[in-house]
Amino acid sequence: MKPPPKSLQDNPCLGAWLALEQPGRVSLRSGKVELGQGIHTALIQIAAEELNLEPDRFDLQPLRTSTGPDEWLTASSQSIESGGAAIRTAAACLRTSTIAIAASMLNADPARLALVQGEVWHDDIATGHDLWSLAGLIDWQQDLRDGWAGWPVAMQRSIGKSLPRRDLPHIIAGGGFLQDLQLPGMVHGRVLHPPAHAAVLENLPEAAFKARFAEQCRLLRRRDFLAVVADSETLARQAADYLSPRLRWRQAEIVIPDDIAPWLQAQPSQTMRDDPVSTDPGIASHAATYSRGFLLHGSIAPSCAVAMRDGDRLHIWTHSQGVFPLRSQIARVLGLPAAEIVVEHRPSAGCYGHNGADDVALEAALLAEAFPGRPVRVLWSRADEMTATCGSAMAISLQAGLDASGRIGPWRAEIWSGTHSSRPGAGGDVNLSAAAACDAAFAAKAISDVADAVGGGAMRNIAPLYDLPSISLRHQLLPQLPLRTSSLRALGAQPNVFAIEGFMDELAERAGCDPVLFRKLHLKDPRAIAVLEGVAAMAEWEASAKTGLGRAKGVGFARYKNKSAYCAVVVEVEVEEIVQVTRVWCAVDAGLVINPDGARNQVEGGIVQSLSWCLKEAVRSDSGMISSRDWHSYPILRFSEVPEIETRFITDREAEPLGVGETSQGPTAAALGNAVSRALGIRLRALPFTRDRLLAALA
Repeated sequence: MKPPPKSLQDNPCLGAWLALEQPGRVSLRSGKVELGQGIHTALIQIAAEELNLEPDRFDLQPLRTSTGPDEWLTASSQSIESGGAAIRTAAACLRTSTIAIAASMLNADPARLALVQGEVWHDDIATGHDLWSLAGLIDWQQDLRDGWAGWPVAMQRSIGKSLPRRDLPHIIAGGGFLQDLQLPGMVHGRVLHPPAHAAVLENLPEAAFKARFAEQCRLLRRRDFLAVVADSETLARQAADYLSPRLRWRQAEIVIPDDIAPWLQAQPSQTMRDDPVSTDPGIASHAATYSRGFLLHGSIAPSCAVAMRDGDRLHIWTHSQGVFPLRSQIARVLGLPAAEIVVEHRPSAGCYGHNGADDVALEAALLAEAFPGRPVRVLWSRADEMTATCGSAMAISLQAGLDASGRIGPWRAEIWSGTHSSRPGAGGDVNLSAAAACDAAFAAKAISDVADAVGGGAMRNIAPLYDLPSISLRHQLLPQLPLRTSSLRALGAQPNVFAIEGFMDELAERAGCDPVLFRKLHLKDPRAIAVLEGVAAMAEWEASAKTGLGRAKGVGFARYKNKSAYCAVVVEVEVEEIVQVTRVWCAVDAGLVINPDGARNQVEGGIVQSLSWCLKEAVRSDSGMISSRDWHSYPILRFSEVPEIETRFITDREAEPLGVGETSQGPTAAALGNAVSRALGIRLRALPFTRDRLLAALA
């Protein structure tokens, strides 16, 4: 028997997940938050399946640290794999416990009892008992870990259906996001952020500010943390706009070259892993270096938080992906017991990674402590959001070769990257920008990365799934990059798969073999082969297609983290002075799919986001400062540029669900890179594929 999922190990009692507080209704609790993935609808479907109850009878409670299960972070495509498995176990436990109690009361055989829409039936006759009448007899503290059983479901009624998302009506009505929260007596804060991380504030024109705004705004400063608070958002913004150009900050110069790979390789580094290198004189070696620039999350709505000090309780509303780690670090900064702080999640524009949500939550908490009894709302500007944190630039050097039969020999990969983990608490540090601004003691002490045991950060997906004689990996962590880096959707998987799959095409060309066939020759996993064959059939892949004609298809494949969903993508492009993506085909094996529409949205959203990363996005600097501060200087893919996308799931209703939220980014980047290179007849290895890079390659 497999061990219980981590969500269940950390929250083993029944009452952490389910409650029967209102007749006819079931309260469902989850430590995984809604970021636009549609997971809350899918989690309800899972519980409804086990309790044989209609999904519309479930109420999924907002995640609060005071009542919800601690599932760490909503990250790494674990909401269904781990959180969903825990909820299934809890619902199954509630069903069997209810039936056992009813059987004892009725002196009946439990095998002849069943739950039908919440009622206990004996054969075809209602017994008069139901979930709610027996709720007081349930042991809500019972340990669920002993009853953990796998995922196969004998009868599936709700699972596998595309039910409408629960959160959409609120969003469509214009009231579904944290930014829409209005509380009585609310005041509004704006924080004056430095132009670069860890800059030092050298002046404050306090007298001029007070003369200009009199008693309309209050100014708060703690060392390098500076904020204004007013009764209206408009006035707070005006005050911040007045102060911002009058402040002087001391900062280190920021230079981000266009040719990022050699620059990264020249940075001071810490060797985190260095496997022995296999040497085989019979292998003809081939080497190449791939790279990606720094990327922003590009959240459409800037980060926001609301906080209120009410007596001995500090309540914080946030769109953080990890309310429990956030609470721990805010308590650490404020010197408060964690039990005195309630952190509650509210949805906002998604980012799938570490954007400004955690930072702004601490800022709201700091201001709330100065305004007890009044809720304080802090909203960031677009420039604040775009200079807060980013996904690290990466360089990936690969080396391998072919033996006499055309098979790949020993494989070597070396990575240069900043950290992909500076979330609150990572590495033992607070990792909240306002904390370090207030007190230098809270500055990060050491840079680390996501452990390989939980999927890795820079190393995520760097080990190919292919059947190779040996794989050696080297990881160079760069602790002194000029930008603050942390988790961005898929972490290192997107550039790593881009590199691996581009290199596979290069080796296939050297072997004189079709790229799809070449991959299949190096795969043993039948599920991997099935998605490759599936996408090739969908795209009508032509093994003999010529290159260098300005139009081509490219293929990319990966299994996310080598243990989640399988994904193969074919991208079709037309290339002149720019890259135009005309079609995308995608085949996915995610095992049992709970809500097909939700899963498709995740996969296709990942495709669109990855196309945007690959075609347009990279943080740039100018005159020693970050210049990517708005949509003009940091463009993203427009609606008019989104291609037609066809996605098919290879579904096994007896298989365990596999996470899909981050499965398509890497294969999409790889397929696009291979399509562009085949269209041009020239290999491009640096992202993004901008017009300037295309013209330089063609020249």
